[in-house]
Amino acid sequence: MYGSIDYYTSDIITNFAYGVGGSSWWAVNNEYSGIGYLPIRYIVTDTTYSFGPILTFQTTWDYIASLINRGYLPAAYYGIYMLVTSR
Repeated sequence: MYGSIDYYTSDIITNFAYGVGGSSWWAVNNEYSGIGYLPIRYIVTDTTYSFGPILTFQTTWDYIASLINRGYLPAAYYGIYMLVTSR
């Protein structure tokens, strides 16, 4: 999550992320599993706007790459990275 996101919104997003894969509706995610049969999920929160208050197409990719390079996210060739911003 990027930016200043209030507690309730952050909680909804976090619960959704951890809930994906837990029901038959989301069973497709079990094909891409980590330990056990749960999908691999990582949640990173950046409230400092480290890449500026407004992300462009390029800075979005740069931000994701920086999280991978610093070890906060795995480099997943077939992964899906979702960036939730406050703006």
